[in-house]
Amino acid sequence: MSWSVDGQTPEFLAATRMVSLSDAIVKTILGQLRLQPGMRVLDVGCGSGEYAFRLGAAVEGVEFVGLEYDAAFVDFANKRSAGEVDYPFEEPNPANTYRFVCGNGLDLPFDDGSFDAVISHTYLTALPDWACALAEMCRVCKPGDTVSSVTSLTDDFYGTGTISLFSKLFDPESAELLQLVDKAKAAAFKDMNLMSGIPPRKAPVAFDWIGLENVRCTPLAHYACLSDAETTGEFKQRYVDLLFAHELSQLEHLKASPEARALLTDEQFNAYEKLMEWRRDELKNATRDREWNWYGNASLLVCGTKLANGPDPRWAALRDANHEVQEVLNLLSDAGLKIDAQMEQLGPGRCVKATLTFQDIEPITVCGFDPPRALMEACGRLAMEKAALPVKLQDLAEQESLFSQAENRLEACSEDAFPKLPDKTAFKSEDIWEAVSEAAIAGTAIEFKDAGEDDGLFLVICEASSASGATRAIAAHPDQQEALRRAFSRVFV
Repeated sequence: MSWSVDGQTPEFLAATRMVSLSDAIVKTILGQLRLQPGMRVLDVGCGSGEYAFRLGAAVEGVEFVGLEYDAAFVDFANKRSAGEVDYPFEEPNPANTYRFVCGNGLDLPFDDGSFDAVISHTYLTALPDWACALAEMCRVCKPGDTVSSVTSLTDDFYGTGTISLFSKLFDPESAELLQLVDKAKAAAFKDMNLMSGIPPRKAPVAFDWIGLENVRCTPLAHYACLSDAETTGEFKQRYVDLLFAHELSQLEHLKASPEARALLTDEQFNAYEKLMEWRRDELKNATRDREWNWYGNASLLVCGTKLANGPDPRWAALRDANHEVQEVLNLLSDAGLKIDAQMEQLGPGRCVKATLTFQDIEPITVCGFDPPRALMEACGRLAMEKAALPVKLQDLAEQESLFSQAENRLEACSEDAFPKLPDKTAFKSEDIWEAVSEAAIAGTAIEFKDAGEDDGLFLVICEASSASGATRAIAAHPDQQEALRRAFSRVFV
């Protein structure tokens, strides 16, 4: 799965950022970031580099470094910074320097305090382990300097309205062709959850929770319409050309896809391209396009200041948890298993659904309190299915087996009236309190019950009740707080 192919092409990002990062919005953002000549700025999850390029258009003497895991994006951004990408993309401001590297945002390859500002755009909302990502952003920022993130304020990625290349009514034959192309795209492009990370409303809470000071928020509203008299001819030409280039890029991917080839002939591919050309020319001429199709959305710029008195211990804990999970995934790979680990935001707190997919075993899905715990539990379940694995994985499998056995024994017992766990015990950990509070805000009441001990394991029952009904989950673990976390996450299946 490739974000630059299955998610958003550089052309699509450039077009949408012309709106969401207009000159006026960039000016507002820079008013908060206060970038100065000589500063070194890291853009995490930079994609095609659009955010850095658009900020760079309004400043001078700044060194922009972008980090992105998608190699195709990185290659494109570096070519653009070297002047090797032509119109309809805008040329980067030569008064700054730009460098883009491949890397993991959960384990940034930079020293502590090596940047004067750390920025991101629609990044924390796009990955489930946003807490680890934000912790890493804090770690590499200099003490007393700014960490910031722009997040969409709506779960609807396209906002309230859209500008479409195909907004006109077509003849029946063309309409049928468009339906076939849509089917081909659904078959050829993998479905990507663009909002799998932190809910937009939680971004300010996260900045405060992670230990940043002076947390401040600035709303950013944007709108564009080709029929609007305020829309300049230059904007319209570039915007339409970028969207057309995006369609051509997707068309090339479709032509190379066996799934799409099974649905469309060469003649239909050619007819679709000519239909795009006709629509592009119509939009650019704007003689008949008075539909007032428009694109609108709102974003939130969240900024926080890194403390000057040293790192927050949570940053190291989050990074260590990520390292441990990666070590286990590497061990599985070394044992001959090609693992595909996927996660998506599931419930309150950092609860996620983690799925491990591999060749000869049915995919294993677990619901966990946070991404590292969920993935580790899924790895343990996987190890239970395999033999002759490395010792560490055998130990992990044995642990998960013991937990499952204890939980199954409790499930088989009669419905005894187990005592409620005292709040002092249940909410000893701040993250449990945070998650339960979020559940309450969403209308779900949570209650923990003490089911005793079984062979050195704490047994905990979590009961959730809301207007839609009640659910119950059991978890066993040698650490009572960990048992609470497991039980809590499972009631949101």
